[in-house]
Amino acid sequence: MVISARSLPASLALSAHKRNPHLIPLFSLLLIAAVSLLLRLETFPSIWFDEGYKLNAAYTMVITGQYATYTVDGFIPFDPGTSGGPADILPTALAIKVLGVGVTAARLVSVVYTLAACAAVYALALRLWDMPTAFVSVVVLLVFPAQGNMSFILMGRQTLSEAAAFSLMVIGLLLVFWGWERQAWSQAGLGGVVIGLGMLSKTQFAISLLPALFMVGVVMVWKRQGWRLYLAPLVSIMAVMGGWMLLGNILTPAAIRAQNSALLMDAIRSNLLTPLMGSNLGSTGYLLIGIMTLAVITTGWRLFLAYRRVGVSAVWAAEAVLTVFVCFTLVWYALLSVGWPRYAFAGVMVALILLGRWLWLVVGERLQPVSRNISFTALALAALVVNLSLIFSATPAYDAQHTAAYIAEYIDAEAVIETWEWELDMLSKHIHFHHPEQALLFEAIRQASRGEGFALAYDVLKAEPDYLIEGPFSRWTGIYPQADIEAYFVEESRFGSYTIWKRAGAAG
Repeated sequence: MVISARSLPASLALSAHKRNPHLIPLFSLLLIAAVSLLLRLETFPSIWFDEGYKLNAAYTMVITGQYATYTVDGFIPFDPGTSGGPADILPTALAIKVLGVGVTAARLVSVVYTLAACAAVYALALRLWDMPTAFVSVVVLLVFPAQGNMSFILMGRQTLSEAAAFSLMVIGLLLVFWGWERQAWSQAGLGGVVIGLGMLSKTQFAISLLPALFMVGVVMVWKRQGWRLYLAPLVSIMAVMGGWMLLGNILTPAAIRAQNSALLMDAIRSNLLTPLMGSNLGSTGYLLIGIMTLAVITTGWRLFLAYRRVGVSAVWAAEAVLTVFVCFTLVWYALLSVGWPRYAFAGVMVALILLGRWLWLVVGERLQPVSRNISFTALALAALVVNLSLIFSATPAYDAQHTAAYIAEYIDAEAVIETWEWELDMLSKHIHFHHPEQALLFEAIRQASRGEGFALAYDVLKAEPDYLIEGPFSRWTGIYPQADIEAYFVEESRFGSYTIWKRAGAAG
C-alpha cells in the first residue's frame, strides 16, 4: 500500500487513534472544559473577598519575597486566613509576576489545575473501569450545574484553593491506586506526597480522606496484603503536612505563631467542627447530601457484592477509598460543617465520578454503539451549553477593577485605606490597607449560621484611616455603621457596589 505525502498526516492521526483510542475523547473533554473556564474569566464571577485574601499573599510574595499577607498592621507569615498553601499561592504569585496584576492572570492557575483535574479523573476512571465510563464520569462533572457558588467549572474560574486541592488529590490518588495495582509501595508513597501538597491548600479534605485511606488500608492488611503498600500514602501525607507545619513554626515569630494558632482554632470551631448539626442547611445543601448519599449507596452495594463474590483487589480498594471518602464527607458536611455548598465540593465531585460509573452500568452498556455515540455527543454538548449559559447570562461587572484603578491613580500611595474588601489589595497595588481582624470574620460566620443579625461592634477609626471603602462584603456584614461613616467621612466616588469615602479634613 502506497501512502501519498498529502494523506500522511491523516494516516498518522488514524494510527495514533488506533494505538490510543482514549486520546480523542480526552482532548474533546479538555476543549469543552477550556472554553467553559476561559470565556469572560475577568468578570465572571465577580472577584470577591476570599479570592482577594489569597491574592494578598500572592502579591506580597511578588513584591517582598515573603510567604505572608501584609497590611498596615505588618506581615503575617503563613497566614491561615488565606485558606491556601504553596501549591496554589506560589504559582499564582508566579503568574502575577510574569503576566502582570489582573483578575485573569490571577485566575489562570485555577484554570490549569481544573484542566489537570479533568485529565486526572479521566485517567483514574480509565484505569479503574474503561474508556466509556471515563468519558461519562468527566462529562457528569462538567455538566453538573452550579449549586449556590459551587460547581466543578465555577470553582475553576476563581482564585480559590479548591481547584488546586482537588486536582492534586485526584492525581495523588491515581498514583496511589497505580502503586497498589503494581505492588509498588514507593509509588503509592509518592501519591501520598502529591495528596499532602493538595491538603496544604485545603486541609478540610483531610477530614474525610485520611480516615478513608486508613480504613481501607486496615481491611487490605487484614486480608494479608502488604501493610507497607497500604500505609505508605498515609505516612507520606502526614510527613508533608507535618513538615510544612514545622517550617511555618520555624519561620514565623512566636507572637504571630500564637495568633495564627488561635485563628486556626477559631476557624475550625466556626466552619469545620460546629455544633450546628445540620440546622444551617438549605435546599441546596440537602440536594448535595442526596447526591452523595446516592453515590455511597449504589457504589457501596456493588463493592459489598464484589467483596462477597471474589474478595478484595487493588481496584476494589481504590473504589472503596472513593466511596468511604464520599461517606465521611457526607456525614461531616451534614452534621458538623457550616453547611455552605462550597464545603461539600470535593465530596460531591467524587460522588459525581462514582455516579458516572453507575450511570454507565445502568444505562450506557445497554445502548447500541450508534445510540451510545449519540448519547456521548449530547452529554458533551449539554455540558458546554450549561456552562456557557451561566457565563453569558451574567452581566459583566468591573466594579472592583474600576475601584482599584481609582485608588492607584487618585489616592496617595502613603494613605491608609480602611476596607474589608481584600480583593482591592492586589488590584490597586496599594499596600497601606487596614482590614478588620480575622476574628470578626469568624464571629460574623457564627452569627449568620445562627440566623442572627450582625453585631460586630467595630471602630471605623481604629487604624486612623485617610479613606474608607465600602463594598459587597462590608455591606453584607454591616461592619461599618452608616452613622459612623457619615460622621467622619465624606463620599468621594462610587463604582457600582463600591463606595470610596474620604476622611473629613484629610489632605488631598
